[in-house]
Amino acid sequence: MVIMSKWLEEHPRRTYTWKSPGDHSRNRIDCISINHRFKRAVKHAKTYPGADCGSDHVPVICTLQCLLKKLKKARTTKKLDFEQLRKPEIPLVYSIRVENKFEELIDAGDEVTWESMKNILVETAEECVPKKERRSKNKWMTQEILSMMSDRQKIKKRDSQENRDADKLIKKKCRDAKETWLDRECR
Repeated sequence: MVIMSKWLEEHPRRTYTWKSPGDHSRNRIDCISINHRFKRAVKHAKTYPGADCGSDHVPVICTLQCLLKKLKKARTTKKLDFEQLRKPEIPLVYSIRVENKFEELIDAGDEVTWESMKNILVETAEECVPKKERRSKNKWMTQEILSMMSDRQKIKKRDSQENRDADKLIKKKCRDAKETWLDRECR
């Protein structure tokens, strides 16, 4: 722990934190302490002797500037809809393309490794099997609302009027959609 109000140099009238009754002596008895790791985050630590707080102690104020780590957003990959494999045409197309790619690999004379086989299977699945539609966990959410949400995420400035208007519209649509869904379910 580091005592910041003693570590930073200030004018003597900004250092005392307690006045004795009758103002005979002034002492520094109140301090701001911080973990040594965050010592650099403290910009100022000083007292405000003129504050009317109803005590013989003087308030000690500290200014912090925290630098937070920027988090990277994980890329979301669309999942494959394996339910579509129940249709007879998709597995047929998939198996033909896999066979063709394996024949190309063997004809090229390359060594067949696990990595090459895995890459062929995954790439072919991504080409042939359709992607799952993004579906909300809430049953009342419509595709229109989800597309509006994805459009809102593309707005760069979160504090802008455009973002606030989009947010209001999405909330209104959500309320209406939930109300109609509940009416349909409760009948």
